[in-house]
Amino acid sequence: MKLLTNLIFIFLLESLGISKTIYPDIWEKMMSQKDWESITETEKYRLSKFQFDGFSVPAFKIEMILKAHPQTILDVAWNVAKYPESLPSAYITEAGIYQNKDSTQTAWQVMDVPFLAPRLYQYQHVRKKHRVDWYNTVFKQHIDENILTASTNVGSWSLSIKGEENVLTYIVLTDPGGLVPAWIIKKAQMKYLPQMLMEAENSALKLKK
Repeated sequence: MKLLTNLIFIFLLESLGISKTIYPDIWEKMMSQKDWESITETEKYRLSKFQFDGFSVPAFKIEMILKAHPQTILDVAWNVAKYPESLPSAYITEAGIYQNKDSTQTAWQVMDVPFLAPRLYQYQHVRKKHRVDWYNTVFKQHIDENILTASTNVGSWSLSIKGEENVLTYIVLTDPGGLVPAWIIKKAQMKYLPQMLMEAENSALKLKK
């Protein structure tokens, strides 16, 4: 009887996708955080930050009004292999999928920012109806010895409607690791994250829905 109960429990976890989406604590804190500090606001987007305890760099949140069909922006976020083309300002030189199962995929990308050693990011990628989430993972992958592994990389692309407008909310906490001063990482992210999301929308506008 106990075995049958355990099997039913496992089946329910798989059916609901719970077993595939055990997020780290910091991801949960980022998504529930309300007191973001506004940095920049334009007609197109608002950029905010929050400094979480235990991390040398802040998390960022961008709320951007969409012209593209909402699901196409998630299509761009989900298509990791196309990142070097769809997100050129992110300095992603290589990207791909290690494993894929239903709405969960294990993905990787190499970012080669000027004046820094290349960084490898490995993460679980989870697609839901109105969101694409990701969080750190590690899997066996042959990489060049000169490529460093990023220490932190968690976030989400999520859709909502505010008034009559579709809005993308992009939340990210990423630390490339290595001997890079936190203020340099912060300045770079403040500059390039809005630009990257604009590129994502341009790529989404080219998709038919």
